[in-house]
Amino acid sequence: MKGRVWILGGTGQVGAHVARLLEADGAGIVTVSRRGSAGYEHVAADLSAQDTHLPFEAGDRVINLTEATGAAIMRSAIRLGAVLIETSATPEYMLSFRDLARREGGPGMLLDCVGVAPGLTNLMAHELRRLHPDLRRLHIGAELGLGAHAGPAAMRWFYESLGTRLSVRRDGRMTEIATGRLVRRFPFADGKPDRIALNFPFVEQRILAEEFGPSVETVQVFLGISPPWVTHLLRCALRLGFGGLGARFARPLARATLAGPTLGEATTRIVVCGSDSRGHRIVPLRLETGEPSIATAAVIAAAAGRARPSPGRSISSIADCLTLDDAVRAIRNLLPETRLTSADREAVTTAGGACDRSGST
Repeated sequence: MKGRVWILGGTGQVGAHVARLLEADGAGIVTVSRRGSAGYEHVAADLSAQDTHLPFEAGDRVINLTEATGAAIMRSAIRLGAVLIETSATPEYMLSFRDLARREGGPGMLLDCVGVAPGLTNLMAHELRRLHPDLRRLHIGAELGLGAHAGPAAMRWFYESLGTRLSVRRDGRMTEIATGRLVRRFPFADGKPDRIALNFPFVEQRILAEEFGPSVETVQVFLGISPPWVTHLLRCALRLGFGGLGARFARPLARATLAGPTLGEATTRIVVCGSDSRGHRIVPLRLETGEPSIATAAVIAAAAGRARPSPGRSISSIADCLTLDDAVRAIRNLLPETRLTSADREAVTTAGGACDRSGST
């Protein structure tokens, strides 16, 4: 892979993994953050400042790993012909850059929903719809293990999200739902009972609703945490009204969590399932792998290797850049235990099965 790759927020956990992968593939790496250096060419800059300018060039890839990055830098990347690779899961933040890319109109391009959730979840949803063109209701469950700490930004985002409401397509209508209000069970692990996950404000449910159109009447994403008792504890806390407090004190809660011990395994499990127009449950597509930050970095690096500006196209998503097999192969290179399973990845439906029980708290 030739060319230059800018990694905004590149001195963090995911950024370090991405830099190593892309450098090994022949890319020139430039990291950008307020302080510190990961051993590559480095620019010390406040990414949120409106007067920060970076010397992007046509064909550069710019990977944004921080939601502190302001619109001025993003606008500069699009204007100068770079590919801006957006990894955010937050709807308001990411959709604002879609609006910016539409207004700028190129010659650069925004490539968004890159990572695990969003990213791998999008690819699995597209694969499920390819196998089942009659898909009407889509449910995505992501279970993340606490066996390894997430980065500070990701942990802060988790707590901030607890006090938000999200707009999702449900039964053909866009509906606002509070985080954690809906509960659904997913078959996250072989030979074990289905485990609960709570609706969470991941941006891919908005993007997938747009991409699939009105024929897919429901698109919802749920988050579970392993060990499963943590998900049950979170559900109880949200029922008691602690979501707003979590959002209000997100920074200290994130610091306290990161200072505490890890729990259980460092795992990533994703299940994508749904039903067709006759109400038949579709056999789930399931992926299981290891540490979320490594899996995320693998998908980001694979997308960066394929990303190219497309004349006349200002916005692209991960499904335009990678196939599910591409992403799984990239993850398996780092995490050999990675498994993608389904009913032979053929169009098989059943009158009952997993992902068919839901409720509200």
